[in-house]
Amino acid sequence: MKVNSTELQNNFGKYLMLAAREDIIITRNGTEIAKLSALGNTDAEYGAESEIIREKAEDYRYGGRKASYEEFLELSQNSDERYEYIDGEIYLLASPKTTHQTALTELLVIFYNWFQGKKCTPMVAPYDITLKRNPENINVV
Repeated sequence: MKVNSTELQNNFGKYLMLAAREDIIITRNGTEIAKLSALGNTDAEYGAESEIIREKAEDYRYGGRKASYEEFLELSQNSDERYEYIDGEIYLLASPKTTHQTALTELLVIFYNWFQGKKCTPMVAPYDITLKRNPENINVV
């Protein structure tokens, strides 16, 4: 199946489901530029299996060892980088993508308008949330 890039963008969910059954060739100005395929399919033209590219949480692990909550606090207070502390491990936060920031902005406007005249005020990141189950079980996200 062939589809132009504008149609694909406007109906991505539909074509994502169709790609599970057949390859989707994407065109721009009449020129074939990309192919959307289901994972696990074999690319007959190149003889290579489809691969998925993704980052692993380990790629963002700081120091590769367990750390105390106090170590996390010292690191985060003395750095311009942003970190999370989850189950005793420190992770460097990845920068948000444009689509994330767009969604965040739209949600902020909705919440801001909803809470006009009320005691609650919606805020935008970066704010850490500290979850303390007990003194030995603290997470910061």
